[in-house]
Amino acid sequence: MKIIKTLVLALFIFFQSMVANSNSYVRGSQYMLNQLGYAAGTEDGIKGKNTIKALTKYYADNNKVFDGTIDDNELIELKTSVISLGIPKIEETKNKLKVHFFGNFISNQSKIIPDSNSPYFLPSDLFQRKNASENIEVFYINHMAFGNLNNDGRQDLLMSYEMEVCPDGYTLTSIGVPLCELKSDNDRYLNFTAFSVSINERDETIINDFEHNTSMGRNCQRPVLADFNNDGIDDVYCPSAFGHTYKGKFYHGGADIVFISNDKGWKHVKEKGAFVDKKTGLYQGFSHGVTANDIDHDGDLDVVTPHIKWENTKGGGKIYCHFNDGAGNFTVKQCADQFAFAVTSGDYNGDGIVDLIASGGWFEKKLYSHNSSKKHNNTVVLFGDGKGSFKTGWKKIPPAYDIYGSGYLLSHIVDLVSWDFDGDGDLDIAGTTVGPLYAGGTHTIWSNNGEGKFTIADQIPMISGKKSWTSVKAWKKDIKSESNRWNSYCGSTKLIDVNNDGMMDMYCDTPTQDKHGGWIFLNMGGLQFKKISPFNAWRKEWTIYYTGPTGYSFQDFEKSSKSWVLTFLNKTIIIDEKSKIIDGFIGAIKRKSFNKLKNN
Repeated sequence: MKIIKTLVLALFIFFQSMVANSNSYVRGSQYMLNQLGYAAGTEDGIKGKNTIKALTKYYADNNKVFDGTIDDNELIELKTSVISLGIPKIEETKNKLKVHFFGNFISNQSKIIPDSNSPYFLPSDLFQRKNASENIEVFYINHMAFGNLNNDGRQDLLMSYEMEVCPDGYTLTSIGVPLCELKSDNDRYLNFTAFSVSINERDETIINDFEHNTSMGRNCQRPVLADFNNDGIDDVYCPSAFGHTYKGKFYHGGADIVFISNDKGWKHVKEKGAFVDKKTGLYQGFSHGVTANDIDHDGDLDVVTPHIKWENTKGGGKIYCHFNDGAGNFTVKQCADQFAFAVTSGDYNGDGIVDLIASGGWFEKKLYSHNSSKKHNNTVVLFGDGKGSFKTGWKKIPPAYDIYGSGYLLSHIVDLVSWDFDGDGDLDIAGTTVGPLYAGGTHTIWSNNGEGKFTIADQIPMISGKKSWTSVKAWKKDIKSESNRWNSYCGSTKLIDVNNDGMMDMYCDTPTQDKHGGWIFLNMGGLQFKKISPFNAWRKEWTIYYTGPTGYSFQDFEKSSKSWVLTFLNKTIIIDEKSKIIDGFIGAIKRKSFNKLKNN
């Protein structure tokens, strides 16, 4: 009987999910029709009489005929009309909804080739995978951030590393978390690198003599670029998350590091308060996620990091706020009692106060041991009090299931980003949902009703799970660790209007163990999105990709006759039209047929 019940439940979930997927175009059309004043009725994804009547009238009003099919064409048609109503400007949206970018927005100010149609210049996944310093053995590149580091009017790029070993001159030490400690007078290295791009033959190096103490974290996970001291130049906050054995006991923690700009460059600034080592001034929580916002409403930007205490299987973990004094000096305090993989911030209920969303997990006892805590098992809205504290309102974010094959539970949200994706005046959220141990996943968009209540609006497949995974036994047979062939997720989601239509799209900043680097999620309107490969984004001339300045194999990527320059630390490499830039972002299979694709 138990087997029958399980089978029935699995079939029900799968059927419901497939129905939701097949009707996503209908729901998106209903949503936009209602926005435009056409009475499409309830936005339920059902192609009923009201929906057909509304579409027929819409087309007639525009001197067109509805063909009876609701697909991509309807979304594009309706989106054009929605945009004509006027999409709120970026700064207007930021100010109204209390959103700050802190490095997760890609501006069109990055244009480097004047005669190119594309204003965007992005790193390919080959660059992310292989751009290692000669002095540092890089395990993989964590993430990237975009911001103003040299005040030249163009966005700069910061890329962060996770180091397999400490660089020369450093010794691995620990204060409960792993640190690379300087033991000689050799050059000091950082766990990130900043880049500037220009069409000039010479360009200034962005990072100029960073001053920092003798200790450095092993990684910089989801780096933050934001102006913490209000000098007009972005500063750097590097959250860190690492596992380490210390004195026979295993710890999950990190060594967060802060660099604040001044008129002489950047200087390492020690933090103080909870979880901060007094000797080094480094915060030691397991900072798996991060957001930046003015959470205490005092006019400067603060940092929020969730700390996961995996040693406590009852859902250990708190959220810590790094309060800024306005000069870039941070004091760390616990500000919420909630487990979280990731956090995002903004005003979700329209009261003018910054709130948080904390992504927990929807763990099934059969699959995961971390399942015994209410705060661990839920993704929730944490409403702010305007003074820097947050309380759980228990407005739960509904869990996602894999609707593209397996029907199994996508157990947690890897990252989160907030924006008004449909232009209706409230903050929606998006992020990659994955199964246990990162197996399978979809990029999921949740719609806000304006009061902080969210419903799933769309799911975009990253990689499907296996249908057999509804069986716990089958799942455990396939998945042994986090590094598995079903990994596919956005480590952090960047906001970008890649096709410049006024509606915000998303760029997938993907860790290098993933197989789908650099995907773009195109906003189709009605909170429906379409996945675009980096290769197709390049072919549409929406963006230009580079692979790095260190002389890897190159194939033609840009036919412009103009040279362009990329500054890497203190080295300037000129790449002209005869150079070859490989499309390293499209995966092994597509690489084999690159020339064929290029000629089509």
